[in-house]
Amino acid sequence: MGLKQRGKKSKDMKVNKEAPAPSSPLGGEVKSSSLTLSRQTVLLLCLIGFFSLYIFMKSYSAQRKAAQEASEMPLDTDVFISSFPKCGSFWGRFLIASVYGIVARDSTSRVTFDTIETLIPDLELGENRRDFAKHEQLFPGLRLFKSHQSYQSDPISPSEKSGLFKNLPSCAEKVGEGMEYSQCYCPNCPAKFKKTVLIVRDGRSALCSYYKFQSSLNNFEGTFSKFLRDAEASHYGKSWSGWYGSWVNASVTKDVNFVGSSYSKFKRITKGGGEGGGVDVYVLRYEDLKSNAVEALRGVMEFLGPETLPALTKKVLQRAVDDNDFENMKRKELRDGGGKHFKKHYPDAVSNGFGIVRQGESKGYSECFGEEDEAYFLDELGGGDVMREFGYNF
Repeated sequence: MGLKQRGKKSKDMKVNKEAPAPSSPLGGEVKSSSLTLSRQTVLLLCLIGFFSLYIFMKSYSAQRKAAQEASEMPLDTDVFISSFPKCGSFWGRFLIASVYGIVARDSTSRVTFDTIETLIPDLELGENRRDFAKHEQLFPGLRLFKSHQSYQSDPISPSEKSGLFKNLPSCAEKVGEGMEYSQCYCPNCPAKFKKTVLIVRDGRSALCSYYKFQSSLNNFEGTFSKFLRDAEASHYGKSWSGWYGSWVNASVTKDVNFVGSSYSKFKRITKGGGEGGGVDVYVLRYEDLKSNAVEALRGVMEFLGPETLPALTKKVLQRAVDDNDFENMKRKELRDGGGKHFKKHYPDAVSNGFGIVRQGESKGYSECFGEEDEAYFLDELGGGDVMREFGYNF
């Protein structure tokens, strides 16, 4: 092939490269709008994917919420034990657990500061709230849980707070400052339980004991007068009167029915009767436990259900009281180190002699309260009115 022919071929090839694109098989031209259509398709697929994911997440969230709420819901036979701090809830738990230990196993040795969190768990502790549904029965057909929770009719479920697009009020907005992270979350919810044992103590003694307790844990520095007036330090989200007043107010609205009391002259409670269909509440006064523990404990055990304790006798009650008297409680605390919670979170205080069990006096408030502080508590904080509701004379 000559140079002239090769050159012609090269020229032809160049011309071919520049030739127009072939028409479509149907004879029309390929339109440039096909690129726009592709973008529309991608956008449509993205929207479909987004809504499919949204529907899936919504369904998953609903299922998770249902499962969470089911795990938080008490059984009809569960019992709530509630009190303001330093009103005898530790002692009350030991006494009740010991009675069931004697009846079921003829033993009280297993009731210690460590085992009590298994027998009657404290719902203020996160691990006990998390494992709520797994807690075993103290006695066939009966589980009990302790709390420092005041009454609320609208507690928040963790499943609600974690739901999609939820904007719920914070715990602090619901119950005030102090321990709010556990106070308004189920299952730490008194309104959800059918039965409650409400342990009450003279507010002056309770606050004096609580002041010494907080001071020994290095949670508060200052005088008792300052402690009494510092809501975050002394009020656990509410004043003593506000705390117990929440239960009294709930009885007015029929959310709570006072059906019994360890104080025999407390007419308002002993003729309550459970007419409102709400939470049935038995009032156990700390002072009654101190003066006649066997009879005060008998009233509690009968409220929990005589069908669960066919072998309940005075001998059984006396044995439980003797095993958990002041000296034995001090001995158990010294042996166990004050319980798992305090050993974990306050090791320095425990090693320096911190004690849950103190003097336990019924009227040990005189060392804290002066005349001005007592007047402030009884009148300005409303403590006097609430104490009268629970049969206290002063």
